[in-house]
Amino acid sequence: MAMEIWNFNLYYKDENQQHKVLEASLDRTDVSYYDLVRMIEGVGFKAIDLLYHRKKYPRGRGHLVHINNDSHVSKMISEYNNEKKVQLYVYKERVNIDVAPSDTHVRMMDPLQA
Repeated sequence: MAMEIWNFNLYYKDENQQHKVLEASLDRTDVSYYDLVRMIEGVGFKAIDLLYHRKKYPRGRGHLVHINNDSHVSKMISEYNNEKKVQLYVYKERVNIDVAPSDTHVRMMDPLQA
């Protein structure tokens, strides 16, 4: 079976509040909620921290969608099936999901300040 590679950019702030980006590529068979939690744990977060993906609109900035189970991951995968590239954000506290960071702004921007 041929591999179907998906690219993920995980945006987060480290313990010094510095903006960071983790770039990861995973085979589609390895994309599950558990695998995404392992990804955020790899950069110092915990499973209880809040994981979001950026949902784009045809026009405009879009918004953040909370991910907390495999059903949410499946919906995310179906939305990005053509691109196979997803922007993820992880926070220790709930954020304003109505505003997603824009492509033209700094690569990692706190949606609370947008």
